[in-house]
Amino acid sequence: MTLPSHFSASWTLLAAGIVILLFATPCFGFYESQEDETHLSLRASIRALGVMTENPEAPQLFKSQNDYVAGGMTRLEFSGAWGGWLSMELNAYALGYYNSAGAQGSSFVKLQSADRSGAPEIGLFKSIDSKGEMALDWANLTATLGGADLSIGRQPVNLASTLYFTPNDFFAPFAADVFYRVYKAGVDAVRLEAGLGALTQLTLLTVAGYGHDQDTISGFENTPDKDRTSYLCRISTVAFDYEFMALGGKVRRMMVYGGSFQGTFFDWLGVRAEGHWAERMDNKEAKLEWTLELERRFPSSLDLRLAVYHHGAGVEYVDEYTKYLLSEGLESPYIARWYAGMGASYEFTPLWTGTALALMNLVDGSSTLSVNAVYSLSDEGEMFMGLSLPAGDAPKGFILKSEMGARPRAASVEARYYF
Repeated sequence: MTLPSHFSASWTLLAAGIVILLFATPCFGFYESQEDETHLSLRASIRALGVMTENPEAPQLFKSQNDYVAGGMTRLEFSGAWGGWLSMELNAYALGYYNSAGAQGSSFVKLQSADRSGAPEIGLFKSIDSKGEMALDWANLTATLGGADLSIGRQPVNLASTLYFTPNDFFAPFAADVFYRVYKAGVDAVRLEAGLGALTQLTLLTVAGYGHDQDTISGFENTPDKDRTSYLCRISTVAFDYEFMALGGKVRRMMVYGGSFQGTFFDWLGVRAEGHWAERMDNKEAKLEWTLELERRFPSSLDLRLAVYHHGAGVEYVDEYTKYLLSEGLESPYIARWYAGMGASYEFTPLWTGTALALMNLVDGSSTLSVNAVYSLSDEGEMFMGLSLPAGDAPKGFILKSEMGARPRAASVEARYYF
């Protein structure tokens, strides 16, 4: 197979970056200061990525049988604390990539679907098959007063208790088959965390929402839309070694009421469950979302996990897929009503860790098997290798015959380094 000449240059740059990372010497945060109650830290990370895909035979959706992606990303992180009551986080990234399918088709840049202002995001370059951008991912201040924490600014927000399917994670959730979760995209929020006792915590949360705008890098407008702003109250407590959580409020244009549970039974079976009832404010249509996850950890480092997901907003029949995808206001990456996931992870050696996930659409019978291995290069560096193998009926024209059958097979390699 002969690669296009313009892709060969990008692949050469990627390979050079990986070689540099492989032979880099161990190092620590390049600036760190600790004095009394003042702490300052400046860190960075680098990622170099290469992906090759084999697309389904659907010329209306895919221009070629194979596509290639090569890219790199660097992050700069600053954290500081002053006086024991004030702290700050800043996290900015810059990325550039080439994609033979076109710049808009890269999954590399789609970190999560973060509903946030496009103002602090800058385009560096853009062509038909390449793109570069900079963005401010986190930028927040936290004040600790009287046992309560008040955080203001762009910050990651995670309300989920489960790993694969996370219906209670309303803001920039990870998809079930995303393995790299070091950085969660930040949203523009005000968050108050207050302890109501040794084991009880209250969270009050306001998250700014934005209308869609395809002319911005983020895909959202620069100024907030009050109709899409969210207001949530969450309370969690621990009783009899089990954690219980309840939440309620407005999420964009829905009123939601839900909760979660997690704990261990018989000293060996981990159980996690979460969900919510959502009622749309415009048409009063209500949907139930829930997931149940079972986990078994073995002394050998083997970790097995089984999950089932009821996506109430999804559809029950394949012939409803097109209508669902064309409807407005979709906030979930899932289409169908029912899903299941089975996963495993194992530490083969202190340096090698493997993870696998079989994700199944129970409505159309399609599935995706994702496997990956992470090799530790040093205390600060690692190499990732992954395969994604979907199975299912291929699309016919623009019509989906199965969800996973419309996904390409993919092989990827990535080098990561932190300093």
